Amino acid sequence: MASSKIGKISIIPKDYTNAFPSIDTSLRRKGYSRTPGTGYTVLPYKERNGYYRTGMDPDAIYIERMRSEEERDIEKARAAKELEELKRLTRLDLSPQSTFYNFAAPVPDEQKVGPITLVDGDNLFNLEEPMQRIAWNWLRVHPRIASSHQAYIRGDYPADTQFFVCDDDVETGVEFKKKSLINKAIVTFQDMAPEKKKKIARLMGLPVSESTKEEVVYNLMDGMLKEQQIKEGQHKGENSVNLFNKLSTMDEKILNVKDLVEQAIRHSVYRVRAGGRIFEGENEVATDRADLVKYLMDDDHQMDLLALQDKLKVKKIVRS
Repeated sequence: MASSKIGKISIIPKDYTNAFPSIDTSLRRKGYSRTPGTGYTVLPYKERNGYYRTGMDPDAIYIERMRSEEERDIEKARAAKELEELKRLTRLDLSPQSTFYNFAAPVPDEQKVGPITLVDGDNLFNLEEPMQRIAWNWLRVHPRIASSHQAYIRGDYPADTQFFVCDDDVETGVEFKKKSLINKAIVTFQDMAPEKKKKIARLMGLPVSESTKEEVVYNLMDGMLKEQQIKEGQHKGENSVNLFNKLSTMDEKILNVKDLVEQAIRHSVYRVRAGGRIFEGENEVATDRADLVKYLMDDDHQMDLLALQDKLKVKKIVRS
């Protein structure tokens, strides 16, 4: 059970700012996730083996599918403890094959689950009340409810998932870690030499040239790091902090060659065609950027590297 005496399942916030106009987008822009007064009704999920996903079964299928052994051990212990305590408190059969979880079972209402209707906003469960605690247990492992907001963002649940299990302590910890990584990256960037800042900014897809003022470079990078996800370009969808950390710790020679290739593409020395293939005029010179960098890094091809530098200088002079 969570350390708090209250369990919370919340609506997943979604950004519909630029979405195609629809009823959903109109509702979201007004702060609603669904038509006011309506809810999402849920009953316990039944696995393919015929057992219910109760959140109190140490041998449940969902536990075996967890990412790590540590996660599995923690969830097994939690489930076993919950089952023992709630059986003692209610004297009910709470095993995964029990008719208790069958809403249609011909037994009195107090001996079976009732449907739970989740509404817009926060849905709170009093974990000191046994029946609400039972409901909380099967809801928190329901496949249509994300185990956390982070799990939803990570893509562990379908895009149309509407609710997530909100553990404020966990969410606060995740947000703290995310902001700490962003701030650390910003400080690292701030301490770099101006030329390295521009190289990394270019390699992350930002519109930066040698003449771009340092203040502009900083502001662009600050915005991208805080945005976290890159919105466009060759790195679209990537985590900006992870990409920055990779580039900032890269060997200087490799970084220089990667930047040279990027500039050569921007100044049309090379052109990128279907599948990322690199062409100079009508001649294919590499299958992709990485292949070209590898080629130019080879000691046997240093004349080609010097030739590229000269071609880039000419292009810059022509454009200036």
